[in-house]
Amino acid sequence: MSLKSFIAEFLILFLLVNVIIVAFLCIDLPEVEVNAGSIVTIILKFGVVFSIPVSLLLTAAHFLFMRVAKNTILKILIAIIVVAALYFMYHAFFWYVGISGLIDDPLAK
Repeated sequence: MSLKSFIAEFLILFLLVNVIIVAFLCIDLPEVEVNAGSIVTIILKFGVVFSIPVSLLLTAAHFLFMRVAKNTILKILIAIIVVAALYFMYHAFFWYVGISGLIDDPLAK
């Protein structure tokens, strides 16, 4: 895996995770008015904060699967670690969204 492919994969995952976060918050929070301003706010307040670690984790896991993990046991161990890390990031995301809503409510009309 060359540096160009690593960066390309990271950017694709970054955009995909941002789209998922924006879609989730627009669907999950009915009081959010969907317009360009709210989407930019969601991307800046929530998307960037969580897209970077998730994208790095998934890109690094793919790199480890391709280059380092030669046997099945090591691949399973990497998959378990990635799933556990994503689980903790999922809970951190909800905690962050909840605390952010209590403190300054960036999505309020």
